[in-house]
Amino acid sequence: MHKIHLSPSSFFCPKYSSHINNWHGHIPFACDLVYYERPSLIVELGVHLGDSYFAFCQAVKEFNLNTQCIGIDNWQGDEQSGFYDEDVFYKVQNYNNENYFKFSRFIKSDFDEALNLIEDKSIDILHLDGCHKKENISHDFYNWFPKVKENGYVLLHDITINRHDFGVYQFWEEIHDNYPSYSFFHSCGLGIIQKNNKSILSLGGITFDSSNNSIKDHYLYHSLRITQFTNKCDAHII
Repeated sequence: MHKIHLSPSSFFCPKYSSHINNWHGHIPFACDLVYYERPSLIVELGVHLGDSYFAFCQAVKEFNLNTQCIGIDNWQGDEQSGFYDEDVFYKVQNYNNENYFKFSRFIKSDFDEALNLIEDKSIDILHLDGCHKKENISHDFYNWFPKVKENGYVLLHDITINRHDFGVYQFWEEIHDNYPSYSFFHSCGLGIIQKNNKSILSLGGITFDSSNNSIKDHYLYHSLRITQFTNKCDAHII
């Protein structure tokens, strides 16, 4: 049996989900990433309704880790996700305060404005999920990459969405060969980069080799398991 089949993602079940399910299929990987990395700091750019962010937070709490989580967003929306009112922020903030206030906080601002609030080489896990135009994701990546520790991880969502107003797939094609990286193709795609000079991404002693189908099969299976639950209307917190 491959080590990945004994990872915590095999048993993880999210306590939070919204009606937007694009990220739900990556919750199992988020669980394993937190468990094996044991991060000191997780930063997410583009929280919106909080599906990915609260998956990280739940894993931190369940594994009893000494981790700080910071979510950065202006909670105004954009051309791609749509624009929304302050009610979205207040709902997400209330859920955070009720469940994760001891280690999680939000910075309500544009990404560039928050840049100086985070120290260089301090982030273990950086999730980029803001505006998905190519120029925006490129700007966010290169601005925030110096904030990531050596051997830290950067996640980019929507790497398989190929339409005129989404440029993450183009940016991913340009950069993924420059770093140890891995691509998931389900749930709109998730690209993972590890910040080091090695050739292959690794996590918890597990080598994420694209030729190893057992890793993709494992996360696809548990993606389907999770989304069977989160796609039910009564499972949605927001």
